Amino acid sequence: MGSQIVGKARFTYLTTSSTVTVTVNLGTHLHDLETDKQVRTYVSESLNYAQRDVVQIAGGQHTVAGTVRFHNDARELVDLIEAGRRGYTLTYYASSTASGHASRLLEADPVIADRELAGRGYYETRLTLGTASTAGFSEIL
Repeated sequence: MGSQIVGKARFTYLTTSSTVTVTVNLGTHLHDLETDKQVRTYVSESLNYAQRDVVQIAGGQHTVAGTVRFHNDARELVDLIEAGRRGYTLTYYASSTASGHASRLLEADPVIADRELAGRGYYETRLTLGTASTAGFSEIL
């Protein structure tokens, strides 16, 4: 692994066997954050459009999108994304003393060389995480 730990922010996830916790230390905390709430909605309209019925399923889910920066080893970042795509729970820690925030990976942009720190070995990607509540992310929002 051999990555330089610049900040204390990190993601963890359990491997398939649920006995090994993988820790991915980040170059900095999640930044450029956005929050939203997704609710599954179905709309039905009458043939003459005079009446419209809207049905929403359950309470929806909160999303947190942010940019992840990582130093030296883009492979670890790709492995984190792959674990999220396989349905593993990704737990985000904003610092060494912060409590973890469990979430599911909904979407990930390709891993690219960091635009601000080009040529210094940093990589970044934008992750969208689904969570039951953004309350757990309040310290970083």
